[in-house]
Amino acid sequence: MIGDWRNNQEDARVLKLAHILSMIKVHLLSGYDVVLPYLVTDSTHVEKFAAVSAECHADFKELLLNTEKEVAVRKLLQRGSWGEEGLPPVTQEHTERIEGLYDLMITEFEKRPNMRALKYQEDDIEATYSNFLQMIVK
Repeated sequence: MIGDWRNNQEDARVLKLAHILSMIKVHLLSGYDVVLPYLVTDSTHVEKFAAVSAECHADFKELLLNTEKEVAVRKLLQRGSWGEEGLPPVTQEHTERIEGLYDLMITEFEKRPNMRALKYQEDDIEATYSNFLQMIVK
């Protein structure tokens, strides 16, 4: 948690990205792989992740775990949380915002020519995971 992040959200986002990049670098230089779950709403962040990977002489793969917008919205509403402790719960009132984030994610995905989409199979998590493993090995 970054102190007073609710009142300084933009500064906190910048600081959070710097921390993420630092942690990735330390982890890669220690000989470990990194899998970063990240909602890409700004493809320049992906460029920064790729640059750190290159600096550490690590392979870099871009995957989008993707599903239809309706399923993504439903799953987030079912979860009921944005994922950040202390934020208000996600409700039906947030549907338009969630749809906008989904659309932005797809727009940013289209800017990344090497990003590959991995179809989320809602009823078969094991198949989704198996496909993920195959994609990162290739």
